Amino acid sequence: MPFLFVRVAAALAAAPARQTSAADAGRDLCRTNFSVYKERLTKNTEDAAAWQELRVCSDLLRRWNEAAVIASEAIDKKSDRAEPHLILAWRIITPKNMPSRG
Repeated sequence: MPFLFVRVAAALAAAPARQTSAADAGRDLCRTNFSVYKERLTKNTEDAAAWQELRVCSDLLRRWNEAAVIASEAIDKKSDRAEPHLILAWRIITPKNMPSRG
């Protein structure tokens, strides 16, 4: 299981009262490592752990557009992974892109 995912999950599950600070710690870790995931995926589009960490961080930081650029580049390189397609799909269906009801 990817290192960041385990750390974020453990921090969020630690204690309900500390959940806000744990989420903040996860966001800080993601802010620090976001460019690292981009670099890893640029070098190796088949890195499953990097894809999972990118997805988690994209969600925590709401950086889906940046993740979509990385995913598009991976698709252009003919990656066999499903994650780039899932990231692009998620970016399309996020609430800001959905029509309002009413």
